[in-house]
Amino acid sequence: MKNLSTLILTVFLLTLIQCGGSKLEEGDAFYASGDYTRAVNSYLEYKKSDAQAPGLDNKIALAYFNKGNDLFNRARNIKSFAGNYEKTQDYIDESTLTAEQKAEYSKLLFNLAVAYRNSRPNNDIEEEQYFNNTLDYLQMAFNINPQNTSADSMISHIYAENFQEMYEKGLNAYNRAKKFKQNDLYLRAEHFFERAAQFKSGDEQAQKYLSNTRKETLAILENIQPFSFCVPNYKIEKNTCFIAVAAKNYSNDPMALDLNALTLNTTDGKVINIDLKKTAELEKALNETTMKPFDLVEGQVIYSLAPNTYIEYIAYNVDDNMTVKKYFP
Repeated sequence: MKNLSTLILTVFLLTLIQCGGSKLEEGDAFYASGDYTRAVNSYLEYKKSDAQAPGLDNKIALAYFNKGNDLFNRARNIKSFAGNYEKTQDYIDESTLTAEQKAEYSKLLFNLAVAYRNSRPNNDIEEEQYFNNTLDYLQMAFNINPQNTSADSMISHIYAENFQEMYEKGLNAYNRAKKFKQNDLYLRAEHFFERAAQFKSGDEQAQKYLSNTRKETLAILENIQPFSFCVPNYKIEKNTCFIAVAAKNYSNDPMALDLNALTLNTTDGKVINIDLKKTAELEKALNETTMKPFDLVEGQVIYSLAPNTYIEYIAYNVDDNMTVKKYFP
């Protein structure tokens, strides 16, 4: 029966080409037959004559994504799958997807997540990246289509499977950090406890150790290019938060320090800007300046808080692609 369907599609496609059908119709026929490379080419050719054709970009996106899926099924090359997914992002508009397209897009995201989960990384950095990608794409698959029970089930399975491992790794790093007074071990412990708390949000021990670790990491200046900062100390009283900041330019170029880019972020999602007027009155105020390469600047800032405000982290927005965060205990 499948061979008959393929034959019918092939005959239809040949007839369509011979009769001079549009590149859009040709692309649809290639897509229906599973020839996604030709579908992409036909859609892109049609786009030259009608760039705003309704739904065309989503068709291009799904054709690219299916092409990547097929390539991975044949060669098990995760990079080709990921590369075609990246091309998808140039065209996809999730808000205009039909219900059928959402289900297909969700299934492809799930397949990409499974591909990352089953691919063998070359090093520890790649292993972490593959693990993060697996979780990210599973969550995206579920968000775009909450009926995708496969994505939901795998998320739950990975969380349960990895909680104990992350907790024990965090505890080991934390105890070694206390013994040897090594900042890198505290940062490592924070990473593992964050994961453990994510995987089992109600676990009191994981939350306790995460909080204890952040008491240490808040004041650690990490070597992160191009910019890093830390909070050596802070104090909250009378709806006012006093924060000491140390910031360093880790790049080879001058960098402007923008006080408006340094924000407090609350547990309920609010963003609080520096109280510039009160900060300017401080004897050791942090001032806007141009930081030379590898310059370290220090100073104090003030934030005015509404009653019952709970701070989650302080962040510096370096640019559209990078935000550095330091979490409070």
